[in-house]
Order: sequence, then C-alpha cells, then structure tokens
Amino acid sequence: MGDHTHGWAAAPGAAERARSVLAAAWSCTVTAEGTREELVGAHTVTDDGRVLLDVPDDGAL
Repeated sequence: MGDHTHGWAAAPGAAERARSVLAAAWSCTVTAEGTREELVGAHTVTDDGRVLLDVPDDGAL
C-alpha cells in the first residue's frame, strides 16, 4: 500500500492569524476617516471572530 505520511501540515489562514493576534493583544490602534486612536483594553474578539470595540464617548473616533 505504501507510506501515507506527508511533509506538510495545515496552516491557519490570514483571518485566523489576525483573530489570534487581536485576541492576545492588550491594545489596538484604530484609524477611521483620517483619525487615529489607540484603544487600550477596549476590544474583544468573539468566538465567531468578530472584533467588538468599546470606543470611549470622549474619544476622537
């Protein structure tokens, strides 16, 4: 029958890597409409991969 081993392993896709980085990060920088703001402790990554931002009312965004 032969050897069925292979030398490759499935790698995570770009979206999975981005989600992992955001889930581990303590801050993130958001740029929108020419405004840039660093948000510390203001984001969450849901189990389905969505990023939720808690933007402060007095922020620039």
